Amino acid sequence: MSVITLQIGQCGNQLGYEFFNALAEDIGVGQPEGRHDRDYYGLSSERFFTADPQGNLLSSAVLVDTEQKVVGSVLKEACRVNRWHYIRDACYTSAQGAGNNWALGYFEHAEKALGPICELVRRHVEQRDWLDGFLPILSLGGGTGSGLGTKLTEALRDRYPNAPVVNAVVWPFSSGEVAVQAYNVLLSLAHLQDSADALLVLGNDALHRVASQRWALRSASLAEMNAVAARQLACLLQPSRGTQGLHTRLGDVAPALGCHGALKQVGLMQVPQEPPAVAAFSCSAWQGLVRSLHKMQLCRSATDEAMGAEGKPPTCVASLAVARGEGLSSFDATNLTPRRAHFVEAGSELNVWTSSHRFLGAGRTLLLASNSDACIPQLDSLVNRAWGRFTEGAYLHHYTRHGLQPEDMAEAFVRVEQMIAAYKQLSK
Repeated sequence: MSVITLQIGQCGNQLGYEFFNALAEDIGVGQPEGRHDRDYYGLSSERFFTADPQGNLLSSAVLVDTEQKVVGSVLKEACRVNRWHYIRDACYTSAQGAGNNWALGYFEHAEKALGPICELVRRHVEQRDWLDGFLPILSLGGGTGSGLGTKLTEALRDRYPNAPVVNAVVWPFSSGEVAVQAYNVLLSLAHLQDSADALLVLGNDALHRVASQRWALRSASLAEMNAVAARQLACLLQPSRGTQGLHTRLGDVAPALGCHGALKQVGLMQVPQEPPAVAAFSCSAWQGLVRSLHKMQLCRSATDEAMGAEGKPPTCVASLAVARGEGLSSFDATNLTPRRAHFVEAGSELNVWTSSHRFLGAGRTLLLASNSDACIPQLDSLVNRAWGRFTEGAYLHHYTRHGLQPEDMAEAFVRVEQMIAAYKQLSK
């Protein structure tokens, strides 16, 4: 049951590297053989890695960027750490970046790159006994990740119509990293709505809060924020069992969260949030972790401290609680049961996955993934910022020169507005 990860653009490659680091650390790569959870190791390594003739772990990943620097950097870093490695001939790079321009990545770079990249993917697929799906990792706000990443996701859907496609997407800082990021995010969301089964949204603002406040890092770097995000992704996707006792798969993520139509935005929260160095000494009880996540939901807070006043609980299509660690017999997720939308059948609004493995050495770890109307403020803000620029004609020439027409941008507004309307209907 193999998952093929696609690291796309600078952000996608840097986050993907941290993701595989977290996976390798979690299964005990580099530790004495006797300390491995052998069954868990086998399931995880089969899902996310392959092996060379010497038995060394190789990531089941395709690396994509329109510049060579970042791909070269993560290849070298994986070699330096020497717990796992990338497959060197599973990389696609070119000499020209996408300049933070969605249209340049989606139209011009994709025209040249799509064939070679899909050939790399095909080789990966043919070497696997069973394809569990694709995990594209990309930024919504850049050029390569957002533009080429969106086009590549559409190509995966066309070429492998029955394979699950779950995108991990990074939402840029609300303060704005580049002037045109609102356009890039808008266009990405509008296109990914049809091609992805689910969007695991990782917000830079939230990641920075966890890294700076809970990991006590005064000036949290992108690498540290990526480490936070990687742990959330790994906690969701590492081997676990559903309520029927069956092993979960990547293809179970979207159904467990009720993702369909315009309702595919999934937020992630995880506790405890101690720095990695002290994770092994964490002794939080399940009841306390459930209480923390419940309050984080009510306060719309990224951290489990200084949460502020409680507000109206979000209305969900569905939520998924993933509990990993000791003493699962005492785990009760009842308090995480969300306020369900009117069309959701009672009893189906909360799914629970569990594993007795100590995730990254911590005694107990709890993650909550939610497909809810909590995304509305972020989507509203995005549309308002992008619409303000669009009505002024600001920066549009940067997009039209690469093949995007004004009516294409207008259609993207319509698609995202439909998404917002669908989420607003949940509480009616």
